[in-house]
Amino acid sequence: MTFTPDQVALLDANRDHVEAIRLFELEFASASYRLAESTAPVVAGGHTWQPVGDWIEAAPVTSSDPLKVRQAEYVVGSFTDTLIHDAFHNRAEWYQADVRQYMLLRLDGVSVGAPVLLHRGRIMDVEPSRSFDQERIVIRAEPLLAERNWTPLGRYTDRDQKARSAGDRGCEYVGQMQDKVITGWLKA
Repeated sequence: MTFTPDQVALLDANRDHVEAIRLFELEFASASYRLAESTAPVVAGGHTWQPVGDWIEAAPVTSSDPLKVRQAEYVVGSFTDTLIHDAFHNRAEWYQADVRQYMLLRLDGVSVGAPVLLHRGRIMDVEPSRSFDQERIVIRAEPLLAERNWTPLGRYTDRDQKARSAGDRGCEYVGQMQDKVITGWLKA
């Protein structure tokens, strides 16, 4: 997404008044949630984003090489009982659901350009986080390229190596150097 020259000039001329709002899109199996870090509904990208104020938090998204895998973590409060209930009791509702984080630039309450996508991933894990006054969920979202780096059993073992390549001897073979003479590459 790029800004037009007029939008860049507008933002540059009013840099002290530009407001950045994060938008979050959670696509559970039975419902999509469009949430905005604001106290009033936000209209952007053809959608109305529900205001949730400080009921949602996100760990900072770090930039990286396009092929590196960086997970994101979101903390969502109980602004809706359905979301919290499904997260605790219905794994099929949220597992591998899409989650996106956008940034929207606004000037005096008016959106400038379309929302900029900061992170897109799949929800891989949801954990409860309860305190005496709140019930929240912690969502771990993995980027779409994460699967290419995963091992079948989640760790590097001989069974993992055989699952990746059945003919590979994997970790069961270790080269032996006992009673061997190495020549040719050691220079004094």
